[in-house]
Amino acid sequence: MSAMTTEEIDDALDEWRSRLKVSSQNLIAIDDLFTFRRLNGEGGVSAPVLTGVTALQVPAAVTAIGKLWEYQQMLGAIVEDAEDLRKSLPSLFGADKIRQQITSILQGASIDFPAIETPLAERGLLTPTQQQSSVTPHQLLEIMSRTFEVSRAIILQVDEAWSKLDPQLAALNEEADRLQALAVAAGEAAIPELAQIRQRIVDINQCVATDPLGAGINAEQSLLPLMQQVKQRLELSAAARQKVVTNLATCAALMADLEKLQIRTCAAATSLQQHVTTESAPLKMLDDTVVTELKAWLNTLTTSFEAGNWRPTAVGLERWQASAGAALDSVQAALTRANYMLEAASELKGRLLAQKARAEGAVRRGTVIPEALNALADEAEQTLRLKPVPLDRVQHLVEDYEKKLGALL
Repeated sequence: MSAMTTEEIDDALDEWRSRLKVSSQNLIAIDDLFTFRRLNGEGGVSAPVLTGVTALQVPAAVTAIGKLWEYQQMLGAIVEDAEDLRKSLPSLFGADKIRQQITSILQGASIDFPAIETPLAERGLLTPTQQQSSVTPHQLLEIMSRTFEVSRAIILQVDEAWSKLDPQLAALNEEADRLQALAVAAGEAAIPELAQIRQRIVDINQCVATDPLGAGINAEQSLLPLMQQVKQRLELSAAARQKVVTNLATCAALMADLEKLQIRTCAAATSLQQHVTTESAPLKMLDDTVVTELKAWLNTLTTSFEAGNWRPTAVGLERWQASAGAALDSVQAALTRANYMLEAASELKGRLLAQKARAEGAVRRGTVIPEALNALADEAEQTLRLKPVPLDRVQHLVEDYEKKLGALL
């Protein structure tokens, strides 16, 4: 091996410094990769216990990156040795020997590799159990390049797998949380399908964490159909439950209206008893116990709903609304009848006064009113002054007076 010239030595050292800088930057880039730190258990997380395809490929790649740093140091030490010799290179005498030393360092097998175990099948009786090998800096750099490319490719495959699958798992967990919230809204805090989804997510997460290269699946596709089914069912349940909430509010308002209307009807009935009597169509009042029982029934349904039994509550509310509606119709009819009867006495009094005024006008025009007809008007007027007014009798008298007066005039 002929010695390199000083110029060649300087050029070679510049090139080696550049190579070492670039290789160091690329190794740092791998070290700084989150996936690489995750595989090494750095950054406050434990290193995953790898399984499957990932366990077969990744540990060797991770170890190889560590070895590359060792090789980087070997190359750095060799280059430093060459640089130190270059600094001591005399301008005249003794330069040839030093240039030869530098040449041997940079171009010869100047780097000792760690001892390699000799396979038993290749050993003779006098073959050492370990073989010592030496390589040139260029050979070591070539080994490093091939090792880096293979290791980087494997680590980037893991990075790509985790970059794809981790967001999918996060999305699945978020959707599972939304389903849980929807289940609560639907009054179904625990459902078997949701527990199955949660367990499946745990299984997928375990697979992705320990064997990202073997996971090789779209995590979403394996669960989305089931999630969609659960979501649709829960949405229907939530809508049905919300309808019960609305119905409870409607029923509470109906109950309040019924109570108020019953009070008004009772007051109207009391007033009616004081002012009017009738036998033709007696007032049909709703018994107060019906209102009391309806209120107790609604309170029971409300308690049942609050206990989470919204489906039985929905059925009970339908029956309650039918009963309450019938009760409300009955009360409304009684109130309408009572008001009509109270107003009927005043209306009959007005009709009588109008007919008497008509008779008086006829008298002024010379018409003679029979005494019996006047007596009929007086009887009707006296009957209207009674307390209570016998409505049936008054109506008969007023209508008879109207008919006879109309026939006369």
